[in-house]
Amino acid sequence: PSSAPTPVPSVESPSVAPFVEQTPSPSETPYYYYYYYSPHFPFGCSESITIPDGVTTIPKNAFSECKELKSVTIPSSVQFIEKWAFYSCENLERVDVPDGVERIPRGVFQHCFRLTSITLPSSLKFIGENAFYSCSSLLELDIPDGVNEILKQTFYSCRSLTSLTLPSSVGSIGFEAFRFCRNLLCLSGNDVQLTMVQDAGAVNCDHLCISSPSVVPSPGPVPSVESTFVPSSEPSATLSPG
Repeated sequence: PSSAPTPVPSVESPSVAPFVEQTPSPSETPYYYYYYYSPHFPFGCSESITIPDGVTTIPKNAFSECKELKSVTIPSSVQFIEKWAFYSCENLERVDVPDGVERIPRGVFQHCFRLTSITLPSSLKFIGENAFYSCSSLLELDIPDGVNEILKQTFYSCRSLTSLTLPSSVGSIGFEAFRFCRNLLCLSGNDVQLTMVQDAGAVNCDHLCISSPSVVPSPGPVPSVESTFVPSSEPSATLSPG
């Protein structure tokens, strides 16, 4: 007589089940397994997270799609944030990136729809593709002097951003870097940068006013020592630009 067929176990989450079934015991689980298949390892996913002091790297996808996350405290020991670290943290509201971090790579804060404020460190040198893509609640951002390039679609659809100043260090601006920033009222930078912005397709900014910094008048020739000598009984005069 034929034996009864083995019942097929139910699978509630087909996308996760294959990895769960193949997971070795904790003592045997290699780091790379979590690195690729458990995006919230080793920090977990909750409404508020404090990364322990001593951590130097926030790995790729560390908090990716952590919907509960609203606030995260990053210690000064962190020097590297890898791509997509906070991808699609839809309720994340504020981030302070510590000094020492030099790169904000691809897609780090992409689709963080409720992110209103982020502090970038003076050590920052690079902002990558899609870094702030669709951060639609972002109100303000100071790009530190020292950032040398902004790649394509970095600020794409940052619809709440109203003003932005490009530091003099920025020498490269990628395609559609500011596209669909519909409330960007003023984008300031030098003439070369603003030409790059226009060439890169910073369009669909409905009220955009592109402006160069005001020209500071020349203070004129430096006076000779004789003409600036003031007797000690009188207050010293302060030379200011004319």
